[in-house]
Amino acid sequence: MVRKDSALDETSINKLILEIGDYSEKIKLTFNKINDLMDDAKISYKCSSATKVFNRYSEFNDNYNIIVKNILSYQTDLINLKRKFKSNVSEISQNIRKDSTSVNTNVGYKEEY
Repeated sequence: MVRKDSALDETSINKLILEIGDYSEKIKLTFNKINDLMDDAKISYKCSSATKVFNRYSEFNDNYNIIVKNILSYQTDLINLKRKFKSNVSEISQNIRKDSTSVNTNVGYKEEY
């Protein structure tokens, strides 16, 4: 576990990870509502202008999933960052412990004034 006073505030990172998930879900719901409204409009409006609007809408509607996936990629990046940081801290700690046991303590120490 990463200490609270370390360079990585794990609590804040965990909070961000959850917030990103929440925001991506809210965005997905908003996109779904827009799709529902457009589907309802298709039923009500039957003219060439409406057809053009619906065709244009469908051109960028496909990007909704890409947008949500891109947002979720930030969540994955933060999870990976946290995992790598923990791994690096653990590895460095092990190296320090190993190196500290091999320090020659029999070397004479003399303070200089």
